[in-house]
Amino acid sequence: VVVPKRDSNSEDVILKGPPDAVKHAQRRILDICGMSEDNSSQVRGKAQALFDEADKLFKAAKAENSKQEKDRLYKLAHAKKAEAHEANKEAAKQIFKAKNSGYGNDQMDLHGLQVKEAVEIVTQRLALVDADLRSKKLLSLTNGNDQMDLHGLQVCIV
Repeated sequence: VVVPKRDSNSEDVILKGPPDAVKHAQRRILDICGMSEDNSSQVRGKAQALFDEADKLFKAAKAENSKQEKDRLYKLAHAKKAEAHEANKEAAKQIFKAKNSGYGNDQMDLHGLQVKEAVEIVTQRLALVDADLRSKKLLSLTNGNDQMDLHGLQVCIV
């Protein structure tokens, strides 16, 4: 990374290196500046639509007088809710993959993930920690939400 001197009129930052490293550096700079594309809400749109459908079915079932129809609607609502959870899991995988392409095993960006998803992914990654990561003894996590305030937590591997 070549950055202009403070007294320079240039605002150009030059990134040199292999294409994957340059792409990764560009994305990280945009992330740091808060200018990166965050498509997590788009990716989660399908799941949200399914949750909305499930809610409508639950409300319809609650209002239904016929036991047979009520049972049918509740069954549909539970199926729709299960489908929504699966869509949310798939969204989490897509978001994590998009945020972490170019990272090694020693770094994870958790932006766009719900706390439960982030914990599950970190747990899975730690279970797969290889000798290289153990030799570094450090794992850097970038959290994505003030409610999950990890302040760039670094986990020591022992």
